[in-house]
Amino acid sequence: MGDRAVRRGQEREILEIGGTTISMELIRGPHRQMTVFPRHWTKVKLRAPLHGLHPSRLSLESQERTCGVGIFLTEDERCSLATRLKQLIGNV
Repeated sequence: MGDRAVRRGQEREILEIGGTTISMELIRGPHRQMTVFPRHWTKVKLRAPLHGLHPSRLSLESQERTCGVGIFLTEDERCSLATRLKQLIGNV
């Protein structure tokens, strides 16, 4: 269990909102994955869990592409982030 906690501590999400783009970088140890969306077409989606014990799912979506956001957050933090992202990005 301790090893899993250390690995989780090395995982990061970096979200950057620019004038025309939104970039999401997922860092897992030495591995990095970058997803870039056009800001104008990006929607923030918060989906309720399929089952009561599962967490909600927060994502950025644009042009048939989806990127999960806030996977390390608590339920309340994820809901707050969704609200803030909608304010910053808007939902066109």
